[in-house]
Amino acid sequence: MNLEGIWQEFFVRPATDPSVQGYNLVNTLVYGGILLAFCFFVLFPFLDKKKISFNFHFFLALLPFILFGTLLRALNELGIFSQTLNPLEIGFYTFTPGVWIGTALITVCGLLLARRFSFGGLSFEQKFGLIGFLVVLPVLLFSLLNWTEVWHFVIAAILVAAVVVAVYVIVRHFRPAFFSDRLNLMAIIGQALDGTASFYAITYCAYSEQHPLSEAILSTSGPAFIFIKIGLVLPILYYVDKDISSPNMRGFVKVMVSILGFATGLASLLKLGIIGC
Repeated sequence: MNLEGIWQEFFVRPATDPSVQGYNLVNTLVYGGILLAFCFFVLFPFLDKKKISFNFHFFLALLPFILFGTLLRALNELGIFSQTLNPLEIGFYTFTPGVWIGTALITVCGLLLARRFSFGGLSFEQKFGLIGFLVVLPVLLFSLLNWTEVWHFVIAAILVAAVVVAVYVIVRHFRPAFFSDRLNLMAIIGQALDGTASFYAITYCAYSEQHPLSEAILSTSGPAFIFIKIGLVLPILYYVDKDISSPNMRGFVKVMVSILGFATGLASLLKLGIIGC
């Protein structure tokens, strides 16, 4: 297969043809590599130079922007916009990868606005969170108007909470200081949300998994997917705390791990409410 064939088969068709799975091993590796390079060689140095601290309060302020992207991703199941790779069309920003490119650009603009302007004595994190709230509000209201399911959403949310509480109790018993950095808890909640909501949506509501590796695990054992997600994030957080000397870099890595969990997990959970079971 030549380069044009690879581009069409592994990148264009998954982004434009609804009958084709959105992710495959090729585009996952490429998107993942681009994401890591951009975050650690462009985004972190830029924001670190701007004296932005990656801590628990920063992540709370970031949550509305994450919700914005996941709501757009969930709403695209309604078929409002057509899939396209043309960044000049609005549909590009409601499907992967465009939805995350657009969300990232809006988030960076929100960061810069929060740093640039003063408003009523609010802290940077409060201004950033307020901007995020204003960005997500119209999309959230539209989503609520199209809400079709309650019980499956609630049941899945309760299962997520149960997993988080169980992990918290067990980890706190063996390593009491582990949650002294509340970003560790956010990272665990994000991965528990992703694992549990995906497991529930696929097992009980016949949803499909777009990521090939996750699909392979879920098709073998749904509960194993939850254990693997938690089993991976715990040692990552341990070694981040142990081996990364820069507090801001530690926080940045934990924020990134949390985003990856919340972004995919919230999308699965919100689809249960918007699309139903």
